[in-house]
Amino acid sequence: MVCMRMHMDIVPLQPLSKVQSPRWVGVCSIVVWIAFFFIQNVLECPMGIQDLAQILFFVDCALLLYFGVVYFMSLCVKYQKKKWSFLSIFGAFIPGLNLLWMFMGELDCLLQLRKE
Repeated sequence: MVCMRMHMDIVPLQPLSKVQSPRWVGVCSIVVWIAFFFIQNVLECPMGIQDLAQILFFVDCALLLYFGVVYFMSLCVKYQKKKWSFLSIFGAFIPGLNLLWMFMGELDCLLQLRKE
């Protein structure tokens, strides 16, 4: 809104149906999760590698949360429950429930759940 008032050029938002979750993100996230848990618990690695694995793990979790939010928002639009779309965003910040959002984001990447 502010950008429009200042007459700045902005890129219009894409509809939810056009936001695609690539399959390679799902495969890479499984690799990152497995590597993170092996590096933390099984293998003896230098601290730098552990730090890098932890950063990759958190970036991957954030990406999967994004795809989970997009998935649940698309469900709200599909079943015409637009008032529930706020809960699909808010649920990503609730501990424990955000694991469901990450899991659904992972499934959306791997199985392309939102494809029609």
